[in-house]
Amino acid sequence: MSNRSDFVKVVKNLGPELYCHSLFVEECMGVLYDYFELNNTLGDNKISKNNWLIAGFIHDVDNFGEYKSTHPLKTKEVLSKYGLKINKQINDIILAHGPEITHVFPESLVQWSLLCADNLVGLITALVSNNYNGIIDLKTDVILADIFRKPENPNSTRRKKILMCSKIDGLNIPLNKFIDICFIAMKKCVKIHCLQ
Repeated sequence: MSNRSDFVKVVKNLGPELYCHSLFVEECMGVLYDYFELNNTLGDNKISKNNWLIAGFIHDVDNFGEYKSTHPLKTKEVLSKYGLKINKQINDIILAHGPEITHVFPESLVQWSLLCADNLVGLITALVSNNYNGIIDLKTDVILADIFRKPENPNSTRRKKILMCSKIDGLNIPLNKFIDICFIAMKKCVKIHCLQ
């Protein structure tokens, strides 16, 4: 399997918006892993934190151009064009964040984490219109208000996926707590990487 620095080169090459989104989701995945570990809820998790992080970082590498309509089915294909490989475990995590296309539905904590975190990160970055420094000043109540806006909004599918964080057979994290966990991770990421 390839290492993170190789994946960074590929994702950066695909554009700054994807790169920032990938960093945010990766950071959320790491913080969620730590949250579950701290609360002794990882169970018989056999997936390393490193695999959680890599899945978070590369989950959208096929979400562009000719691959967009089949995203996330072509992750391995896109990576192979750069001479990179991922293991089956990481691929299965990524496939579960697009169940409408892949028919792979989230079952594990890591799969639910990617599905919910990816959608929350997307919603938050849309709220600040990709002005990543705006994340620092954004308030949780603004995010909550946006999640519960009228369902006719174009982001209603995204909102439904975010709300799945509280499913007992999913992450079993209350919505406010889930937002706090990911939001803190995103703010940290902005500060570390000086995203603008």
